[in-house]
Amino acid sequence: MKILLIFTLYLISDPCCLGPKTVSGNLGETVIINCSYPEEFKRNTKFFYQQYSENFSEVIDTTVTQKGRFSISDDRRSKALSVRISDVREDDGGVYYCAVGTGGVSVGYETLYTEIQLHVTAPGSSVIIIMIIIIVCVGVALLLTGALALIFYKLRFNISKEQTRLNSRIGFSSIWPAPFPQALMRTMRAVRAGPELRVQMTTRTTSE
Repeated sequence: MKILLIFTLYLISDPCCLGPKTVSGNLGETVIINCSYPEEFKRNTKFFYQQYSENFSEVIDTTVTQKGRFSISDDRRSKALSVRISDVREDDGGVYYCAVGTGGVSVGYETLYTEIQLHVTAPGSSVIIIMIIIIVCVGVALLLTGALALIFYKLRFNISKEQTRLNSRIGFSSIWPAPFPQALMRTMRAVRAGPELRVQMTTRTTSE
């Protein structure tokens, strides 16, 4: 007897199964995927499927406890299905669904109620990614620092250049004042020479 198997997507508002789940694992390690299910599926047979494009391939169900690298358990008290994948491989990554069987003898309905996206990464890849992010951040910080220093230098140079230009207009240098006029210099020499002339005149008077 052939059984017609029909898949249906179970849309529910139960908090246990809202939205897809994402699980990450490293190559060669063990990954555990947990699926909670509503109370109404408590006594149903549970299935675990992997999706390939538009097709679904059964990985394991609760009529057995282990199949190859996959093992399954159903905790009815907490209403949770647990699938354990050992020695994770790269092709294990993809989309999975937890499902329940709800059909009869000739027609089997298997309801998909939780979507799981499994991401498989190489060991240490997360550390490499973090190091790359740190290096990029440091590089950006150095570029910003250099750009700010260049802008500051240009502003300071322009201000100094403008100040020099303004000082040249009013007759002063940007560092030292301009030479005194010649008349003022002669007056200062005469003042400095005044005491010497008085001393000479006094000496002459005494000698006479």
